[in-house]
Amino acid sequence: MPTVRIPLAGPAYAENSPRLNPQRCINLYPVASGPGGSATGALYRTPGMAAVADLGGSPVRGMHLFGNHLYCVVGDRLWRMLESGTVAEVTTSTMRLATTQGRVAMAENGQVLLMVDGTCGYLWNGAALTTISDAAFPGVGGGFGPTQAVFLKSYFVVNDPNNAGRFYVSNSYVTDAAAFVGGGGTAWATAESHPDPLLALAAHGPYLWLLGRDSTEVWYPSGGVVPFDPVGGREAGIGCAAPWSVARTADSLFWLARGQDGGLAVMRGATTIRPVSTPPIVQALEENRASAPTATAFTYAEDGHSFYQLNIGRRSLVYDLTGEMWHERGAWDTDNAGYTRHAADMQVAFGARNLVGHHGAGRILELSRSHVDEDGQPLRWERVTPALSAEGRRMFFRRLSLDLETGLAGPNTPRPQVMLSWSDDGGHTWSANRHLPLGAAGRYGLRIAAHRLGSAHSRVFRIAGSDPVPVALLDAWAEIVVTP
Repeated sequence: MPTVRIPLAGPAYAENSPRLNPQRCINLYPVASGPGGSATGALYRTPGMAAVADLGGSPVRGMHLFGNHLYCVVGDRLWRMLESGTVAEVTTSTMRLATTQGRVAMAENGQVLLMVDGTCGYLWNGAALTTISDAAFPGVGGGFGPTQAVFLKSYFVVNDPNNAGRFYVSNSYVTDAAAFVGGGGTAWATAESHPDPLLALAAHGPYLWLLGRDSTEVWYPSGGVVPFDPVGGREAGIGCAAPWSVARTADSLFWLARGQDGGLAVMRGATTIRPVSTPPIVQALEENRASAPTATAFTYAEDGHSFYQLNIGRRSLVYDLTGEMWHERGAWDTDNAGYTRHAADMQVAFGARNLVGHHGAGRILELSRSHVDEDGQPLRWERVTPALSAEGRRMFFRRLSLDLETGLAGPNTPRPQVMLSWSDDGGHTWSANRHLPLGAAGRYGLRIAAHRLGSAHSRVFRIAGSDPVPVALLDAWAEIVVTP
């Protein structure tokens, strides 16, 4: 009776036809084993979340570190958080933002915190909030205010939604709300490689990235009234499909891109620009094309891995830079028995913690693998395996053995379980779940097995769980009898 190994430590790779490739990896991410490991790799459960602060019912609009404090915008209010988790509102009834909805871009120059919300610009100096009144500032006196803001080489840079491709540069280390724009109001320039609207700004290393609808340009600090100039040969015919999808790591910039042919992809920009999205990820992007303009993203690092998380529509797609593989994250929708997007919308590393803002509520959450649920809700994970087939012959499944981390039950979950189901039509329909024990506390190395699993010409297995215990999936083996 042959025994077939079923690799568990793999990425999300669900093709348009699930019969071609049905693999899903939800709330699990793959890691490679080191030399001499008992398996080639494993799947670890993604981080859970725990509330740090509740700032009201509105979504978190922006988060930024300024000095030793974390500042958060919820509704029209600005809040200040200490590293201890203590929070206090710093705005008053006569000193608040002019808007209550939409993202707020935030940047700081060491002396003041700049915020822009598409209507106005604001400066917070640690004691008072003032609205920018400089007549040269976009939106002052009429029109739209900036939606993007970054700081680079002593200057704030903001976009001008009223003029396609234009951006404004502040005075060096500006603190004056009445004299914000440099050069006496003439410090502006236009991204000119393509006449498209400027959607997003990014400061990465010594460079200013200008991401338009159809093109991308890289500028460098050069001095002069407008202290930036384009880097020759760094323009690209690759645009930005979602201004809030832009996020950076130490060596790269990531964003949801729109090619001149209209196609969507996730791009990684450094000295060159290249796609990191696989064909199934591109398919997921295209399926959510209507939601692309409102997609959001952030990066964070944990346990030696760096991640780029893209939220688009009801999906959260995550690229692991360390392993260069994709997986999914999501919140379990009990009513509809399916996944919806992950709650995290933005991230700031504050002290020793990764803090995220909730996309639907004014909650600041800690994102960490030490948390085994999601803000009090179960963290459900699942792995859909590669398909098994025998060149069209029928297979009889006598036994399935699972090599999972066992014996880590806690006092609140003394008998944790995993759920096993299977599909013989490429993932269109599934069997009922079988519940298999993960072992009581101290039952390390327990081999989990299921018997008499029927027959099929092709089969995929689904392993899932939601009990609040540490999770690691290593390997699986199926004992199969194949008809002649």
